[in-house]
Amino acid sequence: MPDAGQVFLDADPLPDGTALRDAAGQVADAALLDENGEICRFGRLAASVCAPAGGALVDARITVATRDCAGQAVTRTAQTDGRGGFRFVDLRAGPATVRIQNGRFTAQYDVEILPGTEVGLVPGQSGKVCLEPDAVGLAVLSGTYDQVGEVLDDLGFEYEQICGTPHAHRAGRQLIGDLEALASYEVLFVNCGTGIDLTADQPEVEALRENLRAFVAGGGSLYVSDLAASFVSTVWPGQVEFALRDFQSGPAADCCVCIDCPPECEAEERSVGSCGATTLPAACGGSSGVAGSGPVLTVQGRIIDDRLAALYGDRSVQVDFNLPGWIEIDAVAPGVDVMVEAEIDGRARPLIVGFTPEPGGGRVIYTSFHNRSQAPDDMRRLLSALVFEL
Repeated sequence: MPDAGQVFLDADPLPDGTALRDAAGQVADAALLDENGEICRFGRLAASVCAPAGGALVDARITVATRDCAGQAVTRTAQTDGRGGFRFVDLRAGPATVRIQNGRFTAQYDVEILPGTEVGLVPGQSGKVCLEPDAVGLAVLSGTYDQVGEVLDDLGFEYEQICGTPHAHRAGRQLIGDLEALASYEVLFVNCGTGIDLTADQPEVEALRENLRAFVAGGGSLYVSDLAASFVSTVWPGQVEFALRDFQSGPAADCCVCIDCPPECEAEERSVGSCGATTLPAACGGSSGVAGSGPVLTVQGRIIDDRLAALYGDRSVQVDFNLPGWIEIDAVAPGVDVMVEAEIDGRARPLIVGFTPEPGGGRVIYTSFHNRSQAPDDMRRLLSALVFEL
């Protein structure tokens, strides 16, 4: 015990009102003093965080930057619970900065910790705080069969949709062909069936592959589903081994792959459904260059990735493949994470995989199944969780 009037200056923070007694039975002035020799006081911070539409951000990383009683910068971290909640106790009273991170989705708040009081992230508001709809720059290639944009709608995030379908894919090519424009986004979602064939052996197509590599190396993330597999197989060959059929390579017609197209490559404008109108020549309509042989079936998927399981809330998910021809994954290279797998024809086959091609760069995630007509509630919920793995 200290001498009369002496206090512990190197003790862990104690709850407000706690005092130390010396050997003579006298009460010390404070349990801890700050750098100015004054009583060092503490408060608490608690809140819950959510996506723009109100869904809880589960397993989000919360970081509080503050100072200790000696005036030194310190950080405290926590993960949100199943309701998006978190709580810090024994934070030094005064200014603090709180950062929320869930995948690529982040937010930051400056708060004032009050002595003996529990505060939230935003004064005068309830303890629940949602991310802004434009928290991350998102772009979606529209595709066919699949609509990952509907998953983003469910979460409440804003995004820009760029036309990329078998009959109108020039806008998608123009985006990927302009690295500066592509890098203005943080995540690119590529729906199944974009009409962009990255297997073609042509300089314009190689430029697209190079830009995708540079985009991810620079920190951008890429989400790819099913028939858009060439966005993985040709950009990072050897990382994921797909069971492909009718793999097409070789040159394509110049007017089908051009980005800054000459006048002779402009056809008469015609309607192409969800993409509105296009001047892409009709002869350029086609597949994305790859196809699969996956059968119609329903399987029980196993979620292997711990974080995805925490976000989804379970280790098991029913996956329905209601159309044939989806692309199966045969194997992955070392360093590629198998996130979800299922037993198909007596073997464990990956259904969702992810990898980081360059240290410090963005993430690539590929899923054999997708949203559109294959998505009962469980699958849609899993895809919503998968967004936060990017």
